[in-house]
Amino acid sequence: MSDFPILFSPIKLGPLEIKNRIGGSCTTTGGADINGYITEECLYSYAARCEGGAGFITIECTFATDWGAKTTSFGNPRISGRAYYEGMSNLAEAMKQMDARAFIQITPSFGRQGSGRLSGETPAAPSAIPSERPQDYEQRIMPRGYETRAQTMGGTTVPKVLTIEEIDYMERTFADAVAGARICGFDAVEFHSPHGYLIHEFLSPRSNQRNDLYGGSLENRFRFLRNLLVSARRRVGPDFTLGIRLSGDEHMPGAIHEEELIQVAKWCEELGASYIHLSDGSYEARKWFFPQDPFCFIEHAKNFKKELKIPLIVPGQHDPYLAEEVLRNGWADCITMGRQLVADQRTPGKWEQGEVDEVRRCLRCNVCLARFNRGLAIRCAVNSNVGREKYAPLYSTTSSGNLLRPLPEPFMPPCQNSCPAGLDINAYVLMASRGQMGEAYRYLKQYTPFPGVLGRVCPHPCEVECNRGELDDPIAINDIKRYIADSVMNEGLPDYLKKQCLPEKVAITRKEKVAVVGSGPAGLTAAYFLIKKGYAVTVFEAAANAGGMMAYGMPEHRLPSKVVKWEIDTIKKMGVEIKTNSPVKNPEDLKKKGYSAVFVAAGAQNSAKLNITGEDASGVLQALDFLKDVNSGKKPAVGKKVVVVGGGSVAMDAATCALRLGAGSVQVVCLECSPEEMPAQEDEISQAMEEGIKVDMSWGPKQILTSGGKVKGVELKRCTSCYNKAGAFAPVYNEKETRTVDADMVITAIGQRVDLSFMKDSKVKTTKRGTIDTADRSLATSVAGIYAGGDVTRGQGLMIDATADGKKAAVAIDCYLRGVDLPPAPPEPRLADIEEPAFQFHLREYKKEDRCPTEALAASKRKGNFKEINLGFANKETCVTEARRCLTCRCSAVRY
Repeated sequence: MSDFPILFSPIKLGPLEIKNRIGGSCTTTGGADINGYITEECLYSYAARCEGGAGFITIECTFATDWGAKTTSFGNPRISGRAYYEGMSNLAEAMKQMDARAFIQITPSFGRQGSGRLSGETPAAPSAIPSERPQDYEQRIMPRGYETRAQTMGGTTVPKVLTIEEIDYMERTFADAVAGARICGFDAVEFHSPHGYLIHEFLSPRSNQRNDLYGGSLENRFRFLRNLLVSARRRVGPDFTLGIRLSGDEHMPGAIHEEELIQVAKWCEELGASYIHLSDGSYEARKWFFPQDPFCFIEHAKNFKKELKIPLIVPGQHDPYLAEEVLRNGWADCITMGRQLVADQRTPGKWEQGEVDEVRRCLRCNVCLARFNRGLAIRCAVNSNVGREKYAPLYSTTSSGNLLRPLPEPFMPPCQNSCPAGLDINAYVLMASRGQMGEAYRYLKQYTPFPGVLGRVCPHPCEVECNRGELDDPIAINDIKRYIADSVMNEGLPDYLKKQCLPEKVAITRKEKVAVVGSGPAGLTAAYFLIKKGYAVTVFEAAANAGGMMAYGMPEHRLPSKVVKWEIDTIKKMGVEIKTNSPVKNPEDLKKKGYSAVFVAAGAQNSAKLNITGEDASGVLQALDFLKDVNSGKKPAVGKKVVVVGGGSVAMDAATCALRLGAGSVQVVCLECSPEEMPAQEDEISQAMEEGIKVDMSWGPKQILTSGGKVKGVELKRCTSCYNKAGAFAPVYNEKETRTVDADMVITAIGQRVDLSFMKDSKVKTTKRGTIDTADRSLATSVAGIYAGGDVTRGQGLMIDATADGKKAAVAIDCYLRGVDLPPAPPEPRLADIEEPAFQFHLREYKKEDRCPTEALAASKRKGNFKEINLGFANKETCVTEARRCLTCRCSAVRY
């Protein structure tokens, strides 16, 4: 059964039956030439949009007269006479052939929000009152750079006052345009009455201060819209659908507000309107005109719906779960999307097929609009094909199969390109910059089940590549990710987001079962994505608790167990079965037990050995064993003088744990010659030193000194270089330069090794390094149906690399079980280059801003406890401020 039964049920708008309750709202494409004629690109663009499964699509605002079009910007079509009928009829026909109803939005003029740049004429309006610059332009309603200096389309030009004769002319010719739309084959006409444009200007006392029949009382201010509707209905008769689009509130002083607009809607119903399509705001109140969330529309809809009998349509609904809730609760009868169908015109079809996660989500960045207002064709930051549908393979392959015009890939931010898991950093940081942590979390969960874990332990290679670093400091990407995840863990999500981000009991739609060996980051990530694809998944874990290195390899003060548990519990609630204390002897045995595919992700659980004299003495511990005991709740005894050998994160974790367990002194010795060379993260090193741990660089152990079989010290030898010219680990020693340090405990942390003893009877091939041999892209092993990933294939690696393997394996296993080829490898991305001219133009409005600080537990408060050290951002405001530093590279590179 569909998750969205109401959404995909039919509805009647007036006499017209629509196949489902999803429409495409008017979204400007620049689909006409400078004279208002429909272009070929426009035909293909709307045909593609209609093919995506929506019940109806409304084409962009169209002028009823040439006179009204004189004060437009570039690219608005016209239906002002028979010369335009051919293009319009071709457009309507193309749309309907794709199984969607063809709607057209018509306007008499833009009024004071028009522009005289093309014609040189002054826009005309009800009164000589200019449109003010937007009052909310600093509120990041879109990526910075889009008119944040804040002139509206018409600037602050004082409009001329419309005469009675001009008003009468528009009332007569508007009906001709509506009739023309019906002649051209459109199924419905929508009156362009919101957003501070001309019809709205008559309705609002803020812009209409006339003293004649068209001004003063609400009845008089409604007169213009009334006459347009009455004359249009008279021309087309009762059997044609006429809709009215209205703002729910103007949100400005002295303007028209919800109560009066509800009355306007009721009058339109009485006069024969077929539906009301609700919107909000105006160019003076852009925050509502270009909403970054759907809720302002919904709140208005609740109040309008109670007063109306005709269907009410609510726009801006990019989420099917919320849309279904809106319809189920009777807040509206139908929903529409505009920008989302630019980002992915197949959104409705994907919703209907249960492919919600496959939808390419709109960033609400308004690049599409920004380009139109500069006379440029529509483009999208996440959909490189929009506006170029004419050249898509469906239409433009030659007889040899070559594209007539190859389609470019969207610009990719360098941060995303450097992320092993391919997280859509631009998207979740943009959502965080608007304070929408739930929406930001949704983007994170599309790529990983562990945003809270990764927000603490990822070494964030993304920040090294961040374009912002070319101006001042890179964005604190990882800290933003952590704050997003923590806010959801602590505060929860609204129900509609829970259903997508934190679903419980995902429907099992596939007959095949999949087994996963190992419950670390790679294994659980694979399980997460496989169950989302409809497979029953069982995870076999040899240890007593799930989590692998997340649970056993990282101490509480680095990675709190409550974070790991919460994120694993969300996977369990989806229906993934995790069997602990369940070691697997041979992955082939699982296939014999009915599992159609197996993913081996057993990790690298053994510590590497030093292979030096004295390593077997009492008091020498391996770091992983030590950390496992600590994380299991044990309190292993530690010496008075502890030496930790190694320069990575595990070494720092072992050192700080030993100190917390009562060691008198802790000293770290490592081969690396500088903190920059050490594998440990900078804050791990500095925090260890803050606690009094000494870090000795350029030294390696020559032998462990013993007495009576127990450790008494370590003899060290000088390391003169750690890496060769190629960057490979190749330490060089000066054996003559040595020194001795006292110690009664030595913890070795020089790396991890894979243990494949559980696979000794398996036919799966291994490498000379002792790892499982797999294909590069598919992670397939030498045995059909068995896949492997994470540390068990690469050796010791990063957690983010392991999660990337888990997602890759889920895709490969799904393709294998469905008997289809892997998707082709993506082409090399076009990186958003800060030196590119359009990007430089965008950056003209940026100023240097300090990176927002995060908080850390003071060193004096860490002694003897395992409280988390890194505390992240102090509050939401700090996270939002830091996220606002993002250059929105993907958007910046395509906007101009």
